[in-house]
Amino acid sequence: MMASTFNNKINDNTFAKYCSTIILAGLILFVIFLPIGYSTAVMYIGLLISLLGWIAKLIYHRLRGILGCRYLDIPICILIGLGIISTALSPEFTVSLRRFWKIIQGIILFYLVVNNLHQRKDILQLVIAMLVVAGLISIYGVICYLTKTRLTYDNRLLATFKYPNYLAAYLTIMMPLCMGFFIGGLRTGLKRKQRWKYLMLLGIGLSAMGGSLIFTLTRGAWIAVAVAIIYLIIVFDKRFISVLLVLLAISPFMMPKHIKSRFMTMIQHQQGFMGERPYWWRAALEMIQEHPLKGIGPGRFKTEYMLRKPEGLRENPDQCHNTYLQIALEMGIPALFVFLWIVSLLFWMILRTRKIIASENTTSTVHKTWDTGFIIGISASIIAYLIHGFTDNVLQRRALLIFWFIAGLLGASLNEKEKPQTIRQHV
Repeated sequence: MMASTFNNKINDNTFAKYCSTIILAGLILFVIFLPIGYSTAVMYIGLLISLLGWIAKLIYHRLRGILGCRYLDIPICILIGLGIISTALSPEFTVSLRRFWKIIQGIILFYLVVNNLHQRKDILQLVIAMLVVAGLISIYGVICYLTKTRLTYDNRLLATFKYPNYLAAYLTIMMPLCMGFFIGGLRTGLKRKQRWKYLMLLGIGLSAMGGSLIFTLTRGAWIAVAVAIIYLIIVFDKRFISVLLVLLAISPFMMPKHIKSRFMTMIQHQQGFMGERPYWWRAALEMIQEHPLKGIGPGRFKTEYMLRKPEGLRENPDQCHNTYLQIALEMGIPALFVFLWIVSLLFWMILRTRKIIASENTTSTVHKTWDTGFIIGISASIIAYLIHGFTDNVLQRRALLIFWFIAGLLGASLNEKEKPQTIRQHV
């Protein structure tokens, strides 16, 4: 009897390992092809592979032992409910359903990551894959800029994306995350040779990401990353203040002319910086006042904007280029409050994870470097992402997926950290 039970446990563990391997392989495929604009099919194939692995695991275990993310479950359920109501009442049901399905995809990705990454090494593999891919794409972007390829008519870099703003939104998350690991490497006790190799690789990636971000000419992303860098320096490592001041002093002399003129619009010509955005925001506020509770329905900004568009304006945007207005506009003001609730819980999870890391007694400098860099970088990434949301709707397309993916990694890391504490409490 005991031998039979033991064999069943081995079989359970073996099947779970196979499922976890499939899930991890699918997520790595997803991470690799996420930033490549013309590989949507491959990206979703990776996501589908992971999803099928997760479903197989759930069916085999009869839905028992799901970890989940108890901190975010309630607000996410409320957000989905508000989205369903807004979509169901939308005058353009199919348009709203397509847009709402993209939001659901991000939430599915979040739970896929949280429920299936239980070990530090799995989370580490995905983060390394993300940073390597971001570094390679950024290097490719710099090469494209120098060779005058993959640029728009006004010299904005595309690299592997369809639009420069999409590349900028991607780098808005990846660059602060990379810098977090760089600072983590400086703060921990890695051996000298190991540290320099680690910092050199991250430094190359950071330089390429910074260059590619500048070449997108996306001013909102510039401001967002600048705020994240200032946050990192003030909170975690004030030694970089002098480096930052030197870079600011010499940058006007090193910038290409068209980048300098683009930057100067933020200072000299506020209207040039914002373009037609103030009109889009004003129209969005009017729509929110008309439909404060249920919104106008996901994906319907363009239709409603065309009905009230001021004469003389050229563009007909699909969204109002402000994440917070967009949420309130599409799904109502209550949905905006729920989103802010989710964001506040993410920062609470960051503080909770950081507290656990500080209380751990680990002798491994590699683990300490990883933990420190991860929590520093992910906090800066979310800050940059939220700042960028004031001038663009970053909860769409790939930017939406990477937001939920980052949130999932944070949830998985916190689950991994809390397990030993839970065990100790029950001993």
